[in-house]
Amino acid sequence: MNKIIKGYGVRVQKSVFECQIDESEKREMIAALKDILNKDEDTLRIQPCCQKDWHQILISGGPQPLEDKPFWLVD
Repeated sequence: MNKIIKGYGVRVQKSVFECQIDESEKREMIAALKDILNKDEDTLRIQPCCQKDWHQILISGGPQPLEDKPFWLVD
């Protein structure tokens, strides 16, 4: 799963990615992940984050945040 998600965003923790993608890219990513997702062992969470919430995120260490626009947090 990591290889696929890395193509859409930036790893911010071992299995957490920030992905700035539109609805079409989100559907494409989900379709690719469904082919390899093991529902007994894997968990996929996709959470939208709006501009307002983006400005409230506190970051200490790790990679710098992506550009200032809406994104999806993929865990």
